[in-house]
Amino acid sequence: MQGFGLFIFIIFFLRSVCCFPQYKPGDLAPSFVIQTESGKFVYKEKASNDSKNSNPIIFCAFNKHSAFLRALWTEEGSVRRLLERSPRNTRYVFLSLSENAKHDVEYMQKKIFGEMTKLYNEKKDK
Repeated sequence: MQGFGLFIFIIFFLRSVCCFPQYKPGDLAPSFVIQTESGKFVYKEKASNDSKNSNPIIFCAFNKHSAFLRALWTEEGSVRRLLERSPRNTRYVFLSLSENAKHDVEYMQKKIFGEMTKLYNEKKDK
């Protein structure tokens, strides 16, 4: 199960590169399904005539060899800034590129939930 995060990422990356070369940054994503720890994550492609805004999805893929990603998850306040600058109703998918993928993903999720709770409590107390 340790390589599970990497496996999901590779499949998603290969499908997006190999099967959808016509897509560019900012284009709407095609439908996809990812098996996660808590069940299936399903994204349905938005119809071109649908005027309703869709919720953004942020894929957080941790790589211990990236100084940027290590800083994002360990530097005080960086996760909070990520959340504060994310659009409302953002959905997150946590991935890891390490041999300890399950541990990494659980750590990222715990950090995100902890910061979300702090932000919620601060707004509630105002």
